[in-house]
Amino acid sequence: MRALAATLVFASAAAGAAIVSGCDAFDASGDTPAPPAEAGAPADSGSNSAPDGGGGGGGGDAGGDAGCTTVERVFDVSKDTGWASNGCAMANSFGDFEYLNFDMVAMTFREPSDTGIDLATVTAMRLELAADPNCSGCAGGLPTKAGNVSIHPMRIDWVERVAVGGTYAGADACRRTDGNPGKGWGPDRPAGGGTMIASPVDFDGLAGTLTLNNNDVAVKATLDPAAFKARFGGRTVIEIGVLLIRDSNGRIVIASKESKTLPKPRLILTTCVPK
Repeated sequence: MRALAATLVFASAAAGAAIVSGCDAFDASGDTPAPPAEAGAPADSGSNSAPDGGGGGGGGDAGGDAGCTTVERVFDVSKDTGWASNGCAMANSFGDFEYLNFDMVAMTFREPSDTGIDLATVTAMRLELAADPNCSGCAGGLPTKAGNVSIHPMRIDWVERVAVGGTYAGADACRRTDGNPGKGWGPDRPAGGGTMIASPVDFDGLAGTLTLNNNDVAVKATLDPAAFKARFGGRTVIEIGVLLIRDSNGRIVIASKESKTLPKPRLILTTCVPK
């Protein structure tokens, strides 16, 4: 979970949500970021531009119309982490964890050829996740519970905590880099209790909704490309950031990029390239 790519974060919409770190449950209380109603203006999201002339990525020809060729491009997850909504000095899913848990989960997806993709040509997007209800061997299991997860574009310039790093070794609810204090979310400033992740600097408005059903093992959501173009611009990019915020009822433990047995998260973009 340590490279650069599209960023994904899960945040509980209500305080008091039960979180599991390893096999130990704990309560996550405190304020969570309120999702904005509409996509915000582009924000500084770190270096994300690809070299001129890039087209790139996996996927195949998915047809097209008279004016363009339609191709699907797959962005692979390259870093991911998770923390409680009030976890300002810790992350509960990180490093070599094979699963990602709530309140918040951040991911970055990267175009695999590193040549990037022209967002101006993107006509459709979807996010695909696999549930890991046994959290890679956790006793008792945590099956998916019905609910909704809102999906938002977010910045990409955060650091994943590694397992050996300990406290302050990477992003959590109040910091996006390693170090004590490190850099907080929002403007460029030292991390502290007042630097929790928030809109519009760190994430934007709604790009899609993931609907969870009881005992789901594979889920996907359709995303609005316009929301991502608003943050990253209609230009060629290598990385894309995504934030997911669940309601108080929903629950899903998802397979991370370290999973040895389950499909890893994928972000799939459909492009329409002029003939």
